[in-house]
Amino acid sequence: MHLFFSCSLAQACWIYLGVHWDLSLHFDIMILRARESFGSIIFREVIIMAMWSI
Repeated sequence: MHLFFSCSLAQACWIYLGVHWDLSLHFDIMILRARESFGSIIFREVIIMAMWSI
């Protein structure tokens, strides 16, 4: 969780990409909410590439 969501570098990447994570939620719900708020059909691809880069 720290590496992909709490680390300051990871947070900067997510902000740049426009992905908003609610870390207070359970992991599954957190991903669903982020996908809903992202508003693009390429959410999965963006997440995969971002996590690979991080």
